[in-house]
Amino acid sequence: MAKSRKQPVGFSSVFVSSLALLRMKKNVVGVAILCFALLSAIVSTFTGQAVSTLEDRITTDAGISWEQLQVTIDKRLAVFDERDAAVLVRHMTMRDWKETTSPDSQPNDDAFKFIVNVAPWVFLSFLFNMTILFIACVFFLLLAGGSVVSGYEVVCRLPMMTLRMLLLMFWFFVRSFLWIPFVGPLIAFVMVPRLVLAPAILASGSMGIFESLRESMRRTKHHWFRVIASLLGLAVVSAATLFLLIILVSLVSLLSIKLGFLLWLLLFFGTVSFQMFFLMILSERMA
Repeated sequence: MAKSRKQPVGFSSVFVSSLALLRMKKNVVGVAILCFALLSAIVSTFTGQAVSTLEDRITTDAGISWEQLQVTIDKRLAVFDERDAAVLVRHMTMRDWKETTSPDSQPNDDAFKFIVNVAPWVFLSFLFNMTILFIACVFFLLLAGGSVVSGYEVVCRLPMMTLRMLLLMFWFFVRSFLWIPFVGPLIAFVMVPRLVLAPAILASGSMGIFESLRESMRRTKHHWFRVIASLLGLAVVSAATLFLLIILVSLVSLLSIKLGFLLWLLLFFGTVSFQMFFLMILSERMA
């Protein structure tokens, strides 16, 4: 019996196959993109309203406009030093801002008040949006794999796979030596392309966490430059596509900022879905 011919793993071949697979599952992908975009928009809107309320309260209490507060913040940040950092940390550990009045208080404490009150909301917004993005990546990897065929199956497997993917990324971080100061990033530059297929291998359902990392090392052996070229090509295409689509988003934003923001989220998660499909196809081609 003749051996099956191995499929090409060049960037263009993987790119075309990823588009074909994306079109095949376009209905589920479209619904998922809309759900993730709406969820991210809700989080951003909620935190944005909280920040806006804090801004109004701070400017009202200080008797200044938002523009004046912005100028004050910019001036303070321009000369921010260790002493300012110490004062800021002390302010952040106190429940009531009024308790922070002290002989060493700065004349522009409104800037500190703004940062202390707004920083937690900004952090929460970032944390929640990163969580949504991570779950979206896991969802699209599961959908791209051959072991599931419907959105319902993906949703059923999503919670457990998300937990396993978190453990995988932690071990990925350890194995890539990113945690080592100075030398770590240099080693990671070599190791990351060797380990980058592990999430796709894990999502395919054929192997466990540690086995996925080992299999990624096996598949990418002697293919470091090919993997780098594929990832760089994917990054360039994604960045160029989003850059061109910014023009469309800008035009829509002239009519409605909220609609423009939602459109941007849809395009962003659409790009993420293609990236995960690309990673899955690349992993399968290098098996």
